[in-house]
Amino acid sequence: EAINWGDIHVAKLDNQVADSSWRGDHSMMESLAPQNVFLHDVMDHQNRNHHNIKDPYFRFKMYHNKTESVEEEVYNTACVIEEMTGKGANVVVVESNHDLALERWLKEQDYKQDPVNAIFFLDLQLATYLAIKGGDDFSIFEYACKMLNSELDSVKFLRTDESYTICGDIECGSHGHNGNNGARGGVPAFQKQGIRVNIGHSHSANIKDGVYQAGVSGKLDMTYNTGGSSWSHSHIVTYSNGKRAIITLK
Repeated sequence: EAINWGDIHVAKLDNQVADSSWRGDHSMMESLAPQNVFLHDVMDHQNRNHHNIKDPYFRFKMYHNKTESVEEEVYNTACVIEEMTGKGANVVVVESNHDLALERWLKEQDYKQDPVNAIFFLDLQLATYLAIKGGDDFSIFEYACKMLNSELDSVKFLRTDESYTICGDIECGSHGHNGNNGARGGVPAFQKQGIRVNIGHSHSANIKDGVYQAGVSGKLDMTYNTGGSSWSHSHIVTYSNGKRAIITLK
């Protein structure tokens, strides 16, 4: 029925995981032919993430490696989303905190201090203000991806708290970063809801009551997860009878 990929993080994607999961003739997606695929944290937003925007060493590293362009990262992200299309599945991008970082970038940063990204920043900023003025149901992440890749018309981009259920009652519309009553997310928050749900967010595979949590499709070392780690390359597979399994790539 569905596959929930571990959080993708395109800028830090593990290519072996991508090849085994959705690329190639013998991938999981090709073999299992799911009706739905769910993408979480598809963009990493490493090029201008708020966590390291004020880190001079990180900024110099990005400058030296010529990986400062937000537009390029969004384009690469859109291309990975396109890889999921045309294979018979409904492709659903679940609104996630790393995808939302693009909007936060527009709210908090100053384009005048970022010449590499100034024009792209202003393009997105104008689109955002026009959408607000027009009262549109608008996602800047969806807009940016579709602006840079015209092959994403069939892709569904969910909004905050937008439900998407499979097999009658398995909720797949939550990334996992938002909990209850405005609190932070996590498995315990969804346990309290008493529903069956597939989430991502923590990069750590988990099963608690009706809550299934996927791992990560990005690299297991993203530099900030120092020390011991519970991260794994794990996806949630949901079968047509509503049973679920977590598949971990070793």
